[in-house]
Amino acid sequence: NVFSKKLTDAEISKLAADRCLEVEELYGEVRAIRWEDVILKTRTGTVTETESGCSAGIIGQYRTILQKREESYNEIRGELEQTKKEKETIRVDLEGKVRLLNATEVELEQTKGEKETCKSELETKGQELQETARELEQIKDENEAYQADLEGKERQLNATVEELEKTKEEKETFRSNLEGKVQQLNVLEAQKQRAIDELNRTSQLLNSTTTSLNQTQAEKEQVKELLEKAANTTPDCPCTPTFS
Repeated sequence: NVFSKKLTDAEISKLAADRCLEVEELYGEVRAIRWEDVILKTRTGTVTETESGCSAGIIGQYRTILQKREESYNEIRGELEQTKKEKETIRVDLEGKVRLLNATEVELEQTKGEKETCKSELETKGQELQETARELEQIKDENEAYQADLEGKERQLNATVEELEKTKEEKETFRSNLEGKVQQLNVLEAQKQRAIDELNRTSQLLNSTTTSLNQTQAEKEQVKELLEKAANTTPDCPCTPTFS
């Protein structure tokens, strides 16, 4: 037996004094290499088993232990064979994964190159973005100036609208006054037309009167001429003409 701890002198003396001591029960937890494991190992050369001189009970107990160890060994060996098969399967799978890993490494290198390209493009885009941000700030400042100017224009427009509304009111008042004046003018025009018509009738009447007067004057001249002729001529009978 090989133990995993240093035994005391008393423990060593006890083991040396009794070779049949039940070591399993006394030092089972600290035995690193056990005698029953040793005798289960494959033997080479000439190996002769001799009686230990220990009681049959102890020997039987050791044989039972050895049998259990052998069964455990066979079970472990079967598990080992199964493990070897699984190991082979794992090895094949691992080789496939290694090939896949190699391909992945190639792709990774390509990806690294693409990453560097993307990084360079990203830096360029970052610079462009910064320039765009500066332009945006400039546009924002200009927009604020335009907004202020627009507000001023809006105030002017509102004032103009107010003036326009006032002008509309004044225009409406003027239009109302104008309509009144037009109505008055229309009345005056009608009165003028009636006066003109009356004047035309008067003119016509005057013309008619003038014509009548001219005719009367002509008749008077004729009568006068007749009278003058009569005056210059001696009548056959004495008579005095009368005029009315």
